[in-house]
Amino acid sequence: MAARQALKFITIPPRTAHKSTFGVSSNNAFVEAGNLLQKPSPQYSPVLNGFSLMHSHTTQPVIPVTFNYGATMPAWYDIKKLPYEEKELDVSDVWTSVSQISAIITSEAEAGLPENKIILGGFSQGCAITLATGLTTERKLAGLICLSGRLLYETIKGSISEHSRNLPIFWGHGTADSMVTYSCGQNAVKILRELSFKNIDFKTYHGLQHGVDQDEIDDLQLPSFIISLALYAAGSDADTAMSVLPALKYIIVPPRAAHTSTIIFLHGLGDTGEGWKPDVEMLAPNFPGTKWILPHARIIPVTINMQMEMSAWFDIASLTDFDNEDEKGLLSGVQAINEIITAEVDAGTPANKIILGGFSQGCALGLLTGLTTERKLAGLICLSGWLPIRKTAIASMTDHARNLPVFWGHGTKDQVVQYNWGQQSVDILQKSKFKDVTFKSYNMGHEPSSEELRDLKAWLENVFDKS
Repeated sequence: MAARQALKFITIPPRTAHKSTFGVSSNNAFVEAGNLLQKPSPQYSPVLNGFSLMHSHTTQPVIPVTFNYGATMPAWYDIKKLPYEEKELDVSDVWTSVSQISAIITSEAEAGLPENKIILGGFSQGCAITLATGLTTERKLAGLICLSGRLLYETIKGSISEHSRNLPIFWGHGTADSMVTYSCGQNAVKILRELSFKNIDFKTYHGLQHGVDQDEIDDLQLPSFIISLALYAAGSDADTAMSVLPALKYIIVPPRAAHTSTIIFLHGLGDTGEGWKPDVEMLAPNFPGTKWILPHARIIPVTINMQMEMSAWFDIASLTDFDNEDEKGLLSGVQAINEIITAEVDAGTPANKIILGGFSQGCALGLLTGLTTERKLAGLICLSGWLPIRKTAIASMTDHARNLPVFWGHGTKDQVVQYNWGQQSVDILQKSKFKDVTFKSYNMGHEPSSEELRDLKAWLENVFDKS
């Protein structure tokens, strides 16, 4: 096979200081999608956490394609028919393309850009080459974007790197795709998950054929995927990347009848899920179809407690300084709670039958997760807590979050998370056009009370009746 010429590519330059690169393996038709991604919705920009994208749209090499009667055309590798089987491919074509894309990644890294700020993506054949490159490169990239493509598993299976299993991967596929079928995408994601790939976001687009639409572009900008990229990039210089922490442990108070709903409740600083089990067991008989999940926070050093190690959802340096919060720890927590939500949905519980809540620090994390998750939950429970990283939370808030019923209970004598913090947080929600916030004041300190639990019971009954 004759040597190929170096790839040509189109560059859309960054609009601020160049801090990251998004390389797209496809044809020029994808430039329009790249331009849309270059202008993300304003509410998502703070979550990008330093990502100022430069898109390098590589133009496919021109090679003879058997399916096109041997005529030359832009293609990453030859195909004999559509749809095609991987065993029919000339793998040398695939590896040549991988080598060429790897050379572009290397040139970016040698120009001074950290490899963990480089995202690789592609459409159709370009998706296949994206995966073949991203899963086998020695570079620790920031993430992969796979649109309407396939995994050439038999070709690359002996070369998949260990570190690639930690990559955030976005996969979008249309159910009406007749060129690279929807089942092809599903099977690829199934294989990756069986290989212990930890962070795959697979999106289905009903009625979409072999193309890209605005819904797909919008989903690429969702906070959940951007947060995954930001976390991975923040941690992938070290062996302890936050996105690869083990899944949270938790206890379950099972339903007493057929399982119809789930409540996920997060404890406060220094506690565990066990600490809330007695209160949950008092409430549980009133909701026989409800499963309660009580996660345990990880053990970490906490600055405000002289770096003593204790269970905490994120570090706390001060109980008065809102400008010095542990954003990285909070976003890692959001990711961990989203994994629990996703597991419940995958097990058959509709998102609109899942309520998320917490106490104190757990309230802060639960609230941030509820405001930014792509899932349309049933409601949020906020006890003696606050809205953390306010600018990021407001900026990355989903539109559907504003429709969530919110129960907020706070003690007027709270000396830990002050009562006015709760008032200020609720005020922010109401100014953000939240339509259904119930704020209750109680003559108590930093604790739950029987009166609060009675009010919560009545609120839950109302929410479940409506959902």
